[in-house]
Amino acid sequence: MIDLFFEELKNWNPLVWGGFVAAIVLLFHFLKGLSKLVIILLILLLIGYSVFYFNPDLFDNALKFVYQKWNEVF
Repeated sequence: MIDLFFEELKNWNPLVWGGFVAAIVLLFHFLKGLSKLVIILLILLLIGYSVFYFNPDLFDNALKFVYQKWNEVF
């Protein structure tokens, strides 16, 4: 689905470009009202999701490591 979206952007589909620009404008209006802490949390969640999307093994190993250390401490 994401590949199709970027393919349509490359093909200069005006409906896709219009939706993309509208989504960016609405995103900035939404983020303008949020506090800085929530914005930082959203950025960290997006980074975590991108790591999980492109390399799920790394994310899985990190969760296992944290769980193992948690069990050692408690």
